[in-house]
Amino acid sequence: MPVMFAPVKAERVDFVSLLTQDIPRAKAFYAETLGLEIESEGENDIEFRLGQVTLGLSMRRRWGWRSRARARTTSSSASAR
Repeated sequence: MPVMFAPVKAERVDFVSLLTQDIPRAKAFYAETLGLEIESEGENDIEFRLGQVTLGLSMRRRWGWRSRARARTTSSSASAR
């Protein structure tokens, strides 16, 4: 029997998070091209203000997804030998 889930009832969005591989390029696009206000900035992330919403951009590698993909590829290659 399929599991049924109740629909999400969101009233508003306060924070949107996106991953990027190039913080300086993303900063140039969102700040200079779109004119968004920088709320905070770190070495591996940056946040912009969009009215009542914060747009957070983080480096993709910071979350470890790239290393997990490499680990799977490495272990698959080792198994194939």
